[in-house]
Amino acid sequence: MSTVDDDGYATVDALTTDQREEEDYTFPSGVRVRIRALSRLEVLRAQKLRDAGLDVMEAHMIRCAIIRPVLRDADVRAWMEATPAGELEPLTRRINTLSGLDIGADTAAYERFRDGSNGRVGSLPGAETEHDGGAAAGQDVSPGVD
Repeated sequence: MSTVDDDGYATVDALTTDQREEEDYTFPSGVRVRIRALSRLEVLRAQKLRDAGLDVMEAHMIRCAIIRPVLRDADVRAWMEATPAGELEPLTRRINTLSGLDIGADTAAYERFRDGSNGRVGSLPGAETEHDGGAAAGQDVSPGVD
């Protein structure tokens, strides 16, 4: 499957192929689950749930991110009720990191994209890039600024 077309633009397959990272997460108790990054759509849905309460929003995010075992909403809510508050905090931080939602994640994501280490489409080599005609670095392009 090609990730770029003949003109160098991304193909639909390249854009729609699941690119979310996965990893095993082990709790201090030794219990292990498989988690993955949240998709943009899952994050937007979680944000809509904020008005229902942070617990509802967090339960949605945990349910979406844990892929093994597969959990239902009721399972996550029961788990949240039964576990000490501090046990899930590191898990939610790790989910946020995988999803690119934590402080510094943008830099890490840029580095992975730049060097192509995630096995996906990376940046073009310098000789193949072109100037888009936009402002030079540091140049103010705000409208109405003298």
